[in-house]
Amino acid sequence: MRGWTKVDNTDYKQCKSYPPLFCVPVKAGHTLPSVIQFRSKGRIPALSWLNNSGAILIRSAQPRTGILQKNCKEDEQFLEFVQTLSRNRNGKDLPFMIFDARSKIAARGNQMKGKGMENVANYKNTKLNFLDMANIHAIRESFEKITTMCNAPSNSKWETRMEQSQWLLHVQSVVRGAYFVSQHLVAGGAALVHCSDGWDRTSQLTSLSLLLVDPYYRTYSGFQVLVEREWLSFGHRFHDRLGLAHPSQRSPIFLLFLDAVHQILIQYPDVFEFTQEYLVVLCDLFSSGWTTTFLRNCPQERSSADRLQLWDVLDAMRSQLTNDRYYLNTEPVKPRVSLRHMVLWREYFLRFDWWRETLAEDRQGPVVWVPDHDVQNCHLCHEKFSALKLRRKHHCRSCGNIFCGNCASKRICIPLKNYTTPVLVCDKCHQEHTTSP
Repeated sequence: MRGWTKVDNTDYKQCKSYPPLFCVPVKAGHTLPSVIQFRSKGRIPALSWLNNSGAILIRSAQPRTGILQKNCKEDEQFLEFVQTLSRNRNGKDLPFMIFDARSKIAARGNQMKGKGMENVANYKNTKLNFLDMANIHAIRESFEKITTMCNAPSNSKWETRMEQSQWLLHVQSVVRGAYFVSQHLVAGGAALVHCSDGWDRTSQLTSLSLLLVDPYYRTYSGFQVLVEREWLSFGHRFHDRLGLAHPSQRSPIFLLFLDAVHQILIQYPDVFEFTQEYLVVLCDLFSSGWTTTFLRNCPQERSSADRLQLWDVLDAMRSQLTNDRYYLNTEPVKPRVSLRHMVLWREYFLRFDWWRETLAEDRQGPVVWVPDHDVQNCHLCHEKFSALKLRRKHHCRSCGNIFCGNCASKRICIPLKNYTTPVLVCDKCHQEHTTSP
């Protein structure tokens, strides 16, 4: 990688949430102290990917411009060095593109907090594009609505509730944004991607755009490299997004990315070496906390043993999760990005439907418990669960659904299900069992 150098971050003094080693332009070495101060959380522009045609993808956090629109000469020089490296490869004078995942209104709001967006008038031959992607709170609310809808016993107003959840709209925004980034890379251009702190929407965009551009990342091992680098190494806050630090920080950002991958996979089923089932397994490993890989926020908190555990599980299942129809296609993938081409990920959200249908037909069969992480509202009163003891989750031993303590407070024996001692059931099942002849 001529023109690039590695930054030693093994002591994590350069950036606490970055990997031990990352790459920057050789000529940018003297600018690093100032750029670190100028970029939020010290997350300076770092190399994600490049190729021989001059395409370069870097990622960072937002600049700290503030309401006074402060600038940083060193930051401007840094990005100019990246442009020069791209131009020296392909001889093209393409504009340098900054893809800001946020809306312009959100970026201006961050200015009030001393952060904000680049003033492109200070950057040579540079354009700024806002991609209008939602923040973690909107994604969390949308996910709660879509899971509640998919777990509801009734199909009434299905289309209306789907639209109200806005989940497919959020999926589309990720696919569309990644497509815009990928098209600039295919043309041989250089681009910077960032959101606010550069660890949520930024990871979605960089990883998905590279999936579109580079066929290596569509292979079984290549996808693992992509997740390892763009999510784990560059500090996506898995611990926080699982709600382990505080419920307000919980948000399925990684799951949204995997849904976006699913959308592209079903459009181009033969160019991926892995299957939809692979993505579902990865979702489960993420949301269940079964592997410690997804219980840390950044490399500084994660040991080498943590990383190996996740990939060992997936490698052991490789024969089951490999796509038999796969063939190597070196051309960039161009997904259809309109909302009408986004579909509900049934293999994930509706995978327990057949169990529910079977149980509805045979109430005397085995009880299949709905997974805790799939439900955010009581199945009967629809009140939202909380992390506090005021409204906890309780499984009904008769139907397997999840209820609050108010709707599941009675205990009965259910001999037909091999419960010979009293067990907890919901009010509805209690009424059915006690009134049936």
